[in-house]
Order: sequence, then C-alpha cells, then structure tokens
Amino acid sequence: MRGIADGCIKCGSCASVCPVSAISEGETKYEINDTC
Repeated sequence: MRGIADGCIKCGSCASVCPVSAISEGETKYEINDTC
C-alpha cells in the first residue's frame, strides 16, 4: 500500500472519486492499494 500525500487531512474526497475503489482509510491518512 502507498499513502496519499503528506498533506492528507482524511477528508475522504479522494476515496469517493476513485474509479476502481483503490483508496481506503488508513490510520493516519488514506492509502492506495495495489489495484492501481
């Protein structure tokens, strides 16, 4: 998994627009799984 940019404020807007649902909430920021 890769983390979203350090500026992530965990608002969730990136997860809702991901066309392959590859973004999920992590402990400190959202994460991108290996689907991408």
